[in-house]
Amino acid sequence: MTGTASAAAYYLEAVYNAKSVDGALSDKHLRLYDNAQDAKEHHGWCYVPGDRAHRGSSWSCTVVGRSGTYNGSFGTVRLRHYSDGQSWTANGKTSRIYKTAQYKGQRPYCLYLGILKPGAGPNYTVYLCAYWV
Repeated sequence: MTGTASAAAYYLEAVYNAKSVDGALSDKHLRLYDNAQDAKEHHGWCYVPGDRAHRGSSWSCTVVGRSGTYNGSFGTVRLRHYSDGQSWTANGKTSRIYKTAQYKGQRPYCLYLGILKPGAGPNYTVYLCAYWV
């Protein structure tokens, strides 16, 4: 496992820099923390980081990556690309998704989309992280 452990048994699964072309947000970095136990109640939730060094520039989000109870070899978490302001339907509800906060205090949410199995390589968990309106 290449993630870094914290005292709370969370593992830093991936960091997606703001304004990058990999499906990340435009206004803050995404720090995706893997904790299958916490994800049972808070899967995809994003928080103000506990580490003061990251509070102004990042969101910490709970995902399930390599710690999950999945069978097989797992790579890191992947983000789905989307266009700013695009419509997205999840659980029967259509929302607009954005790469920047649409109002003060808005937090992003990382929607679990499934498992990507690219053939002989490792499997990946896929999320869509956005500000939902």
